[in-house]
Amino acid sequence: MEKTRLKRLLLTATVALLVATAGCSSLTGGNGANDGNGDGASGSGYDVAGADLDGQTLTDATSDSVESAGSFTVETTTTFTTSQGGEEQTSTSESTLRVNLDDDRGIRNQTQTVDSGDGAQEQSTVVYTDGSTSYRKQTAQGETSYDQQDGEPQSFGGIQPVNTAAFAQNYTGIVDGFAWEQSGSSEVDGDAVTEYSLTGEPDRDTLGLGENATIEDASGTLYVDSDGAVRQVDIAYTVTTQQGTTSIDATTNLSNVGSTSVEEPGWLSEAS
Repeated sequence: MEKTRLKRLLLTATVALLVATAGCSSLTGGNGANDGNGDGASGSGYDVAGADLDGQTLTDATSDSVESAGSFTVETTTTFTTSQGGEEQTSTSESTLRVNLDDDRGIRNQTQTVDSGDGAQEQSTVVYTDGSTSYRKQTAQGETSYDQQDGEPQSFGGIQPVNTAAFAQNYTGIVDGFAWEQSGSSEVDGDAVTEYSLTGEPDRDTLGLGENATIEDASGTLYVDSDGAVRQVDIAYTVTTQQGTTSIDATTNLSNVGSTSVEEPGWLSEAS
């Protein structure tokens, strides 16, 4: 039961940070610098108190902003370090998602590295979607394969198409699962943002946290622009259950809104 709750918690954390996407800025603030204005900072960013932040409102505002602009880039880096039974394993995922909604094109580059102490294993996947057709390039253990698919996957192992019809990031779990307060202002990708720092205890119900599970060492920052669009999220925490501990360290960054182009990859003929 605790394993199921832990999986729910990890999913809650990564659903906002992972689009099967990633690679990105650092957990020290990435593209911006805190101006030290504290809780009174508003500037040209989001003029809402931290206690009044609502995850669904921010998710909807971000989607509206991106979809009206027509294109975007999302970069994400996520690291999970799991300790169980005296064994430790680290999994790092770096992904970059570029989508042009107006052209109905998108490309997702993802690299995942798993290190269990006996040597790291790396796998990379690139998916390019043009309309209803998706192409995939996979590299693992020195071997590269290519395939093509029309529409949605019909079986396990099929290609998960890039969503070229909408902005699919969801920030609800991250925003509502933790408490936030205004902590300054800065810029992300040249746009003014308000910074919100994680503070206080997590919402156990929102995070689906079991009675015997705890969250420790939680820290994070949200960067929200004047339209209510979430431009960057940095978050880190450790979940402890009866089975062991899992430390999560993740960053997702939204950039090039309205200026992202998607080019046909050079390997496309190999997958056709």
